[in-house]
Amino acid sequence: MAKSEVQKMNIQSRNFRINQQQWILLQAFGSGVEDFSHFQISIIAPNGNRIPARIMSQADGSFKVEWTPTSTGRHTVEVQYAGRQIDGSPFYVDVFDLAMIRVEHFKQGGIGQTASFDIDFSQVGVQDYSVVIRSPTGNIIDYNSTSSYSDVRKEITYVPTEAGQHEIYINYCGFELPGCPVIHTIDEGGLPSASGPGLYKGQEDKEAVFYVDVGKRSGDLDIKVEGPNSIAKTTVERAGEKFIVNYTPVEVGIFNIGILWNGTPIPGSPFHPKVFDPRKVRISGGWAQYMDGNERVGLVVGEEKRLVFDISQAGPGSLRAEVVGPGSTVPATVTDSYGQTLVAFVPREEGNHYIHLYWSDVALPNSPFLGYAVPAFSDANKVILTGRGLKEATVREEAEFVIDGSQAGPEYQQPNSK
Repeated sequence: MAKSEVQKMNIQSRNFRINQQQWILLQAFGSGVEDFSHFQISIIAPNGNRIPARIMSQADGSFKVEWTPTSTGRHTVEVQYAGRQIDGSPFYVDVFDLAMIRVEHFKQGGIGQTASFDIDFSQVGVQDYSVVIRSPTGNIIDYNSTSSYSDVRKEITYVPTEAGQHEIYINYCGFELPGCPVIHTIDEGGLPSASGPGLYKGQEDKEAVFYVDVGKRSGDLDIKVEGPNSIAKTTVERAGEKFIVNYTPVEVGIFNIGILWNGTPIPGSPFHPKVFDPRKVRISGGWAQYMDGNERVGLVVGEEKRLVFDISQAGPGSLRAEVVGPGSTVPATVTDSYGQTLVAFVPREEGNHYIHLYWSDVALPNSPFLGYAVPAFSDANKVILTGRGLKEATVREEAEFVIDGSQAGPEYQQPNSK
């Protein structure tokens, strides 16, 4: 049998969704490329973790690689055939989270006047996208797309010719955004618009705020903020042509904010902010098990440190870790394992290390946590002797000197001896 050889390979898709099983189609060009067992596939996440992948041959001669990305960003795909890197490898693919694309800032002036909304791609980057706007009677409406603020924020404008609910479908890299169709209600007088951070996220027991811009319209504003098991206390105060709305959630979870104008939901309503609580991120078993005698996280140079956290009560979000050593930042990984979250890092040098922990980009209470890294081996040269007894002594009288091994490594880390 002739020797198989891969001369070239193409990857047919380069954009993938997070936390869903995906597949990469590889098309190989070469002589006698039939047995997929000679392929070795490595998919590497931005944080350096390797993602499990399974390769299968297809009837058309291509190869299918199944995998499930767990983080966003650019991933590296290394392809080897019979132990040799093929031409074009490594390939690069992008993983995105559709939930991070926001459709907001709905505006309208009524029938025959310009209506608009923004699509915020700042968290995923601008890739291929399309918009379909369908009128209440089913007609497709032409629209214009401009970058009025930045390249990652697109303003979509159109002119409605009839009143009622307009359906908006948004497709990104071949995937339809969750929640589509987004409803944009047009009436003769138009509707107010809402904006502000409280429409998208909040913290338990902390006040969140958003704004309702009613312009010069007159009418009744009705707002209700509901959690999974509670109704949040809400205050509404008018300031010019806007209403300032504050609410304080008393639980974590996905909330529901309903905003009505004269009994009609405004564009985007109901909103669904994610409420979380960094106080409820708890280290499994308590911090005491990790502490040394000086109430610092015990570390050893060159040895991996693993901290396991229970995040089950913290609400929607993700854990992020940063470790700063005496001279530089130490790479840290965060992975999910059997319902818990594991933070791991390897100290590179002796001394203080500051462990910064964040839940949904908000620092945990008492963060940063202080750790101290000791050498992995003992060094007798760092044993310090002091005291008068080293220099002179008197017959039949006690002489004294001090042996300090605190900096000499584990073997010598005993209380000072005299």
